[in-house]
Amino acid sequence: MLQTAVFGIVAALVLPSMGMAGTFTSFGGFSSLTNPTPSGWSYGTETTLGGALTLLPYLNHESNGFDGWQPDASTLIPDVEKYLNPGAFGVGTDAFCPAACVEGGGNDVVFRWTNNTTDTEAQITATFTGFYDGISPFGHGSQFGYLLINNQLIASGSFTNVGTNHGSITLTDSTGLAPGDQIDFVLGQGRVVVDATIITSTPEPAAWVLMATLLIAVGLRRFALRQGVNGATTGERTSAAHTVARKSPGHAGA
Repeated sequence: MLQTAVFGIVAALVLPSMGMAGTFTSFGGFSSLTNPTPSGWSYGTETTLGGALTLLPYLNHESNGFDGWQPDASTLIPDVEKYLNPGAFGVGTDAFCPAACVEGGGNDVVFRWTNNTTDTEAQITATFTGFYDGISPFGHGSQFGYLLINNQLIASGSFTNVGTNHGSITLTDSTGLAPGDQIDFVLGQGRVVVDATIITSTPEPAAWVLMATLLIAVGLRRFALRQGVNGATTGERTSAAHTVARKSPGHAGA
């Protein structure tokens, strides 16, 4: 009973501090209401890689099933779109469709996640997949995707996106995390699906050590109590045996 009670108290105090992982995705985090979104995503452009971000302020509800953020009502590109019906262009479900159609050294399109958690680590995965649909100027022989953290380039890669050849690249990183840190997924040009996932966590080795130490202490306490009871019983038996031995000659003489 004592061990169970102590374990319950320790779990209630220690487990909440061990950190629970959070998952943030470009698919699930897309918002048709606000930019930035409540989950930390924002969509914009930059004139140089790692430069200042300019948000795309205008939301266009398109008749073909897309919601897209763009510069204004008459400027369709660059933009960040999400097809509201599953299976957009045959790329998974709820395909996140950034029509980042910036030609001739135009602005990069940025998908930014800002950390608004208290977690201290992040696992990052981003896959850039082309979906050139034969409409100029969206197809390119080679396209580039970039991963930046706090405006510093972490990883990049190129892939083919022309005709029916929908190439892709996957960029990954594991990093420490602080409140307000910014993770950017940047597309140079073209029409590309960006499937980004950020998993945050807060490992707490000290909490696990504390729990283990307390449980060991409980176990040792129980062991000591059992040894004490056994020792008392042995002592009582020894004392009783001595008493009987002293009384036996007297009874025989009588």
